[in-house]
Amino acid sequence: MFATPFVLVAGCKHPAEPPRDPAPVVHDAPASRDADVGQPVDGNGPMTDEEVRAMCAQPGANCNPPMPKPDARPAPTLQGRVVFATAGKNGQKSIVTISIGARDGVAESWKGTLVEGARTLGTFTILTVKDNSTIGYSDAAPDMISNRSQVRFPPPDTK
Repeated sequence: MFATPFVLVAGCKHPAEPPRDPAPVVHDAPASRDADVGQPVDGNGPMTDEEVRAMCAQPGANCNPPMPKPDARPAPTLQGRVVFATAGKNGQKSIVTISIGARDGVAESWKGTLVEGARTLGTFTILTVKDNSTIGYSDAAPDMISNRSQVRFPPPDTK
């Protein structure tokens, strides 16, 4: 024999009501309906560009600075993976090949840092830049360099 499930809700004094639409929100009307969103206004309505420039030129004016030009942003840091490392002459410096080159924007005048995770292994000085790779030397010992090592180039100086 099958039993019919029975659900009891305790503590409810009111029967369930169907959901109602929320009351419409009423906003105050803007001071001037002719002004676009974000356009400065004064007591006479929208301000012209000349009026805004004159207002911002006054001492103590609280005006926003101009937006930076897109080309004014610094270039991102380039990072390349070590693909080969060997001991240099007399074991003085390590010769290192990395996975980025001229197509990635690397220039021969750049200096980089050889890192593995958060640990700095040494400096990286470029000898030759090819299309897809860069060869340079580092003051890090070859046995410290692994396939997890990377060379990071900071953005070039724009001065």
